[in-house]
Amino acid sequence: MTDSEPLRHEAARAAISAPGEPYELHEVEVRGVRMDAFVHSPANLGELYEQSLAHADRDFLVYEGERLTFAETHGRAAARAICLVEESGVPEGARVAIAMR
Repeated sequence: MTDSEPLRHEAARAAISAPGEPYELHEVEVRGVRMDAFVHSPANLGELYEQSLAHADRDFLVYEGERLTFAETHGRAAARAICLVEESGVPEGARVAIAMR
């Protein structure tokens, strides 16, 4: 690594995270710790799924011979959420962890 590489890295980071840029940063506090966060990132997993529907027909998950689009994945997640609430008694809005490969 040359002496100028950290400077180029910082310049690039500053350029893409500046106000108005796609990776704009702002400071937030999470559990008492101040840190940088992306301004335009989704606030939660639900928002991420909603934003992913802009790519509804594109492949999202590929495993061996199975392919799921963003829309199919969103539909399956929504169906699972309904099942958890209606059939398993999980309160709406509860946090649920799923352990899988």
